[in-house]
Amino acid sequence: MFRQICHIVHGRLVWLKWKRRFRLDHRKVLLVLTGENEQIDKYALLHLKDYMRRKVADRAVILASDRKIWKQAAAFASCFPVKAYLVKEQELLLLYDYYCFEEYFDNVVFTFVSRPKDNLLERVLRETDVDEEEAVCLGLYCLRSADREGRG
Repeated sequence: MFRQICHIVHGRLVWLKWKRRFRLDHRKVLLVLTGENEQIDKYALLHLKDYMRRKVADRAVILASDRKIWKQAAAFASCFPVKAYLVKEQELLLLYDYYCFEEYFDNVVFTFVSRPKDNLLERVLRETDVDEEEAVCLGLYCLRSADREGRG
């Protein structure tokens, strides 16, 4: 219990630091690529613009702790107003622990599949016949087909 409280407190400090550093506000979305599932991360990038449109955001910040994922995100970021940053994995975990405690920012998504146990993304993949792309659209971004660019 004490360890969880420490994680939440440290996660809040990480959040406050990043909120200031990346100038996060309601006009930006924050996508945290966790590297747990390569396909989920790929489709999260692919549909980021659709999510931004749904959230009425004109910019995005992508965080990744894995260099390979960060490079993919950085290459993708050249397409529209998105900035990708490489951060420490421990900070991502702390930020997520804090987010699980208090949903402090409506425009943030994490691509965790196995954290916390039985999360929505994992349940969509396990309990339905949808593929990773549909799981991202439905379980992560809550997009309908009409919300997606070039579809519906």
